[in-house]
Amino acid sequence: MVQLDTELNKAKGKDYRERLQKRVDALSSSTAPNTKPSVVEGCFDEKLPISKQVKVIATSKRNKCSSKYEGKVVDYHKDSVFYNRLELYRGSVSVVYRATCATTRQQVIVKAYKTHRMNEKQLHKANREIHIMKAVRGDPGVVRYMGHFEDKFMTFIVMEFCERGDLFKSVYLNGGSLSEEKAVTKVIRPLLQVLSRLHAGRIAHRDIKPENIFLTGSGRLKLGDFGLALSTERELPFTRSGTLDYMAPEVLANPATDLSEGPCITLQDLTARGVQPYDEKVDIWAVGILAYELVVGKPPFEMEDEQYTMKLIMNSNRIAFPPAMSKEWADFIRATLSKSPELRPSAELLLAHPWLRRFPPRDDAPGASPPPPAPRSIDAAELAAQISQAALSEWQGKAARAPPQTPAKASRAPRSAESPEIP
Repeated sequence: MVQLDTELNKAKGKDYRERLQKRVDALSSSTAPNTKPSVVEGCFDEKLPISKQVKVIATSKRNKCSSKYEGKVVDYHKDSVFYNRLELYRGSVSVVYRATCATTRQQVIVKAYKTHRMNEKQLHKANREIHIMKAVRGDPGVVRYMGHFEDKFMTFIVMEFCERGDLFKSVYLNGGSLSEEKAVTKVIRPLLQVLSRLHAGRIAHRDIKPENIFLTGSGRLKLGDFGLALSTERELPFTRSGTLDYMAPEVLANPATDLSEGPCITLQDLTARGVQPYDEKVDIWAVGILAYELVVGKPPFEMEDEQYTMKLIMNSNRIAFPPAMSKEWADFIRATLSKSPELRPSAELLLAHPWLRRFPPRDDAPGASPPPPAPRSIDAAELAAQISQAALSEWQGKAARAPPQTPAKASRAPRSAESPEIP
């Protein structure tokens, strides 16, 4: 807290002071670090067929199950597995905290869902998050999923801890912006590499922003927080999900409806309500917003009035390009911020954009990303089995069902309290 307060006093620019102040407030309202939730692990048996794995995950309560972390076997079924808990974020149905694993002595991030307070839509999103993280856990550019476990009231997801924290605070400590070269080599190129693989598997992240991008101890980028991610083969995305400053026009264009996203929603259901589904190109728009913010210091459409911000996103083509910045950077921004998603280049095509070619990757650079593996197409039937309605119904039996609510925008809450300057 003292470190954050000191940095707040040194902040450059009103926007970053206000945004960091929200994070200081969030940390100030956290619960005592000695609070220990009860944790029990659910078992994911790699030897079982996928269709049976979900049943085990959905119904397990005190099944003992192990996973390996850096060669050590970790048993998550005991509450004593985690100690030195530090709460990082608290929402209406979830808590995120950093803790130390007693077996490995390594720090991890734990996201805890209060399933006993969650309605049907929230339970579906949490279940979907777990299975998408498991589907992409082999990707070197994604925060590593280490397992999940549950007790009578809560479900927990254990993830890799990234020592340098999130990109938002790292950029702030760098003065609020980055040079074009650092923006490309440290963030945009590795992010596009991750997105090219996710999009090849028909997965849309839907919440690309600095707070959901993390840096390892070596400076390598990791994309995290898959709470809004979904498979566009499995479900039709149509809700206003994400963070306003990074939402694409097609996301904001849809009216509020009585429908919630899920495998049972058809195109006919949406058309009857005047709703159009969107696709992975919403992530490309967010990359453009991020590329602008990293260089300029704030998103291009950010305003105090959220309604005005929405109007600018949907209707305005006026973006201020500082004359000191390169023409290639401006062209990248224009291409990614096309109002029509069909005109936005894919992540794979953007990797060959002239702006990125100006700053070729350095293999010896700290945190340089390894060569990306071939895009892995995630089988729709496989994911459908993992998120089967039968398994979901069993999981939902632990909570009282509530009517669907209007989707709320994602908060810009912190995921880490510590993050040094980008080298």
